[in-house]
Amino acid sequence: MSNSDRVPFGGPIGGANAAGEDDRAAVPISDVKTSKAKQRRQKKKQQKKRRKQLASIIALDEAEQTKKAKFEGGKKRGKDDDENEVTPVKRGAVAAATNGKKAKTAKASVNGNTKKGAKASKKSKAKSGEAAARVMNADDDDEDEDEEEDVTDKDTLQQHDDDDNNHDDDDNGDDDSDSDGAGGSGGFAGHVGAAMHMPSSSQVMPHFPQPISGWWDACPADVFAFLIQPITPQVFFSEYWEKKPLLVRRKERGHFDGLFSSEAIDAIVRQNYLKYGVNLDLTKYEDGERTTLNPDGRVRPNVMWAMFEDGCSVRVLNPQTFHQPVWKAISALQDYFGCMVGANTYLTPKGTQGFAPHYDDIEAFILQLEGEKRWRLYDQPEGVRLPRHSSPNYDESELGKPYLDVVLRPGDLLYFPRGVVHQAVSLPKSHSLHLTLSTYQLFDWAQYMQKLVPQALANAIEEDADFRSGLPRNSLDYVGLSKVDENPPQREKFIKQAKRLMAKLPEYASFDAAADQVAVENIHNCMPPCLSHEQQALSGRLRPRRGFVPKPLKMNSFIRIISPRAVRLMADGNNALLYHSFDNGMHYHAEEPQCIEFPLDFAEALEQIVNNKEFFPIRALRDIPEEMQLDLVTSLYDAGLLLVQPMDDEDEDDDEDERDESEEDEEEEDDDGDEEEEDDA
Repeated sequence: MSNSDRVPFGGPIGGANAAGEDDRAAVPISDVKTSKAKQRRQKKKQQKKRRKQLASIIALDEAEQTKKAKFEGGKKRGKDDDENEVTPVKRGAVAAATNGKKAKTAKASVNGNTKKGAKASKKSKAKSGEAAARVMNADDDDEDEDEEEDVTDKDTLQQHDDDDNNHDDDDNGDDDSDSDGAGGSGGFAGHVGAAMHMPSSSQVMPHFPQPISGWWDACPADVFAFLIQPITPQVFFSEYWEKKPLLVRRKERGHFDGLFSSEAIDAIVRQNYLKYGVNLDLTKYEDGERTTLNPDGRVRPNVMWAMFEDGCSVRVLNPQTFHQPVWKAISALQDYFGCMVGANTYLTPKGTQGFAPHYDDIEAFILQLEGEKRWRLYDQPEGVRLPRHSSPNYDESELGKPYLDVVLRPGDLLYFPRGVVHQAVSLPKSHSLHLTLSTYQLFDWAQYMQKLVPQALANAIEEDADFRSGLPRNSLDYVGLSKVDENPPQREKFIKQAKRLMAKLPEYASFDAAADQVAVENIHNCMPPCLSHEQQALSGRLRPRRGFVPKPLKMNSFIRIISPRAVRLMADGNNALLYHSFDNGMHYHAEEPQCIEFPLDFAEALEQIVNNKEFFPIRALRDIPEEMQLDLVTSLYDAGLLLVQPMDDEDEDDDEDERDESEEDEEEEDDDGDEEEEDDA
């Protein structure tokens, strides 16, 4: 509430005209005190009334904007379903996402700075910045929209052909670089209703309104869907994931706007302490040789840009450490994949190449942000599929002919599995900036089995005497590499017994314990979750509206773990161990694994907390004494792992009424005491 809305303190005593000292002196003391109490009560009632009115206005405004966004999103969804199509390219190894029609609605920018965004905000009559930012698109004119809906596919495709005239062909004349396929019609503004779940007014905290500022703020499933649209996640994981590349072309050059930029690199270097080799690399690839040209010490912007002008590529390692939109996107994707997601950005001068041909040990998503870059993909070397480690650099003479040769432009996406040999060069006319999102590094069955098998063997040795029985006498005389050709009967018997013991191992395997070990390693590898404004408010990370200390939790307070995938509950002896990533450093393995220890008696209650995805009251915790429930929940809340729903306005009003009544009782007691003193006098 602004200062102009507040009820001023003080004022005429008892409602009288305080014009002179004689008039004030004529009012009895008891009447003066009673009038003050009435004023305070009246003032509080006015404040509560105005707060409720303001909350009602915000709620109605949010409901109106949510309804508008859903309506526009529904219209857009219907159009996109008809317009987007996917066609196979290059032996079926790659799919090009095509856009059949151009979005018909004018798209307001995310921050509302463009004229069309202002026009959309004016038309929707948004009363707050939150509501204006939520309405990402609006029709310039209803009549124009009706007319545009009659445009034929032929006319629309002709418009796309005209758009393509602004782009030059790549050097090798590959037709792929000029195909009309465009995945995301309308970019973020055009798909906010169709591809994302907009928060309803009941999900937005009235005291901490925070509009969505980009697609990276959406829920994890929608963030991934936005990356690969119009391909659906179901199609992607069944046809492409770990199998073959996917190419998504888009007419909307601003599809990834706001995620990262070359200006962001400059700001990061100037405002933070970056070290060569740790946060940033300068590289060149000339005459078939890749070299790293990092100076010593801190990255200085003038030196970095001078070397960039001299032909060096700038690779920023883990830009999410310094740039929040990338951090938010990675945080959402970590929750979606259930494992670590990383990122690097590559700024390449025009007509240059920064890295030699190679393959990686990660699933790679290439997001083209600025300029154009030519990518060539080659067949995997013989015997190499889903490798667990990256390759050394290849000489181009070893590669043969690429099976995909394509130019990426802003808004395009290229996915390829680990093990695909690739190289990329920027075109002569402009620099190139792309961001690589990577995941599934050493997150495979091999990693799990490395935990499972030794554990199963240890259990078998302890519990089964067959594993402790001695080897046959002189058995080493007939087993070993040098004994293979002899193959005596004893050798076959020896191997048969070894296989019998191996077949018994699953009986002693602790499948869940091995999964817990993998999960703890994964949590240590991950970035800490990036909390939304509402989550920060509910987790106590923001300063309370009154004072500095948040209100104490109550037995009827509702709680929920912030991110179930960011915690892991294990047992060790007499302790329950809760590992989490909320205090992980922004740099990889900057901190030791974060763990909170509890008595084993708390294990059931902790399991209930970490597995419950909905808010529930503290008093509903099981298998823990009531007097310990608040202690357990408070420790988790203080550690920043919990969301606590605030009290409703009615509860706050009840508390204020109780305080008012207690103040009135105290004032009445004081009045009675003063009257008795006057009578005695």
